[in-house]
Amino acid sequence: LLPDDYVNQIAERLQLYRELDDIENEGELKIFEKGLIDRFGEIPQPTLDLFDTIRLRWMAKEIGFEKLIIKNTKMIGYFVSNAQSEYYNSPIFGNVIKLVQLNPKIGQLKERNEKLTMIFSNVDSVGKALQTLSQINSEVITA
Repeated sequence: LLPDDYVNQIAERLQLYRELDDIENEGELKIFEKGLIDRFGEIPQPTLDLFDTIRLRWMAKEIGFEKLIIKNTKMIGYFVSNAQSEYYNSPIFGNVIKLVQLNPKIGQLKERNEKLTMIFSNVDSVGKALQTLSQINSEVITA
């Protein structure tokens, strides 16, 4: 988050959140970060964590997750909910399946109520989630 003592004005914080939500890549995020430093000074840890959350969202989307939940040292990635989606015929999804088959310790695939999920253990922070998805991303996207 953007702490109150970092960005004092509520309207300004809301505007910054809107800008942040529109950012689509690392280059744009770096420009946004530099702008914050120029205007408000050194970026506090909660805001750096927010940036990591945005990176996590991008990575999850690349892999094919619509939603991620981190709770009780587990991370659950919810795959595209539309079973007819082209995603399920894509090389990326095929690579996810191969990765899980070759290395089941990475995560478990589960289907429940016609929703496919991937469950990861020992994920207790955004940093650990980023590390986990980075590993998967490098093996799935570049495979």
